Amino acid sequence: MRSWTVPALLATILLHGCGGGSSNSPAATPLNGSSSPATVAQAVNNVQPISVNAGPTGQIPNMVLTSVTICVPGTAACQTIPNVQVDTGSTGLRLLASAITIALPALNSTASGGAYSECAPFADGVVWGALVTADVQLAGEKASSMSIQVVQDNGVGPAIPSSCSAQGAPQDSLALLGANGIIGVGVFVQDCGPYCASNPAAMYFDCSRAGACSDVAMPLAAQVGNPAAFFAQDNNGVILQLPAVPANGAPSASGNMVFGIGTQANNVLSAGVIAVPDSGNAAGDFTATYNGVTLPYSFFDSGSTGLFFDDTAIAGCVAGGAGDGFYCPGTAVALSPVPISVAISGSNGASASIGVTVANAEFLFTQPGAASLNVFSDLAGPTGATLPNAFDFGVPFFFGRGVFTAFEHRSTPAGTGPYVAFQAYP
Repeated sequence: MRSWTVPALLATILLHGCGGGSSNSPAATPLNGSSSPATVAQAVNNVQPISVNAGPTGQIPNMVLTSVTICVPGTAACQTIPNVQVDTGSTGLRLLASAITIALPALNSTASGGAYSECAPFADGVVWGALVTADVQLAGEKASSMSIQVVQDNGVGPAIPSSCSAQGAPQDSLALLGANGIIGVGVFVQDCGPYCASNPAAMYFDCSRAGACSDVAMPLAAQVGNPAAFFAQDNNGVILQLPAVPANGAPSASGNMVFGIGTQANNVLSAGVIAVPDSGNAAGDFTATYNGVTLPYSFFDSGSTGLFFDDTAIAGCVAGGAGDGFYCPGTAVALSPVPISVAISGSNGASASIGVTVANAEFLFTQPGAASLNVFSDLAGPTGATLPNAFDFGVPFFFGRGVFTAFEHRSTPAGTGPYVAFQAYP
């Protein structure tokens, strides 16, 4: 029997309250400034291996992980950090301070004489920590001298401001975060964008040497950005490719994160695209319709352990039991899969129908051999008040599919981002 000791909803979608990103990203050049097809880049290694398992703590099902190499900018002083969660629902690289062994330069403030920190809000809490500058390497691609966040989990640095902790519980340890960090490769180029460039938003903070922190506006060039959008090429989107897994689960799964859309022979999109808005309350989201209910804040999210949606007709698992927080249709002594269908539509009027299944989580977690099973294609639970008016297509949706995320204002052969798409894989 496996005892999962973390919340069922590990939805690492960065809240879009600040608005979307920017069309004038200072350190990344779009492949084509118009909406015409992207120029095919010179072939480089654009395939980053990813894996799905229970994470470094062994306590979270369906963790999508990869290794990220960071370097002191412009030098060969580098470190590869394993077990970084891949998240299509957020933007930016965030690493636990305790996982970093090289000295990365701080992003200093001329106003206070101190340095900048960030409070990044997620659906299940906040991460707090300093901004530093690093070269970020994935596969054969490199994003040079970009801002990343160092999550303060080692007791070194200014105290978390009350305006940050008021937004949610700090996820400031390996046990709470479940990984050594998060690499957010969602549709936005920066994690807050033009709004934070002009307004203090309790997200970016100027912390004096005495440790006093005040929230400030942050220029786009200094905001934490999407590393894949800052590559020299293959910088218009990403594809997550994961194989199908058995209905009762698997120990692990291996796949790829492919950089670029329509830039090389291995990242061609043949499916239709679901466009999403780049600003407003529904920035980055599409509309899902489930059981006749319209859910305008829906999304594909590799940072969520399951499918999350509300359906009172599907029984929830017993509180305090093995499946607490998930759905448990049927009986705990059988798989009991329930098929459901969800319609989605984009801001471009395109639509698609998605079929998935929901199994009894208590059975998945207690079945014979469950101790070795970490990956489930039919794990689901309710969103409750955490994500209202949303259908969260978490990791189970990704199995057997290639899921495309096109970055805002970047040209692709299928149109200009932001958009999402999916097609069968392999």
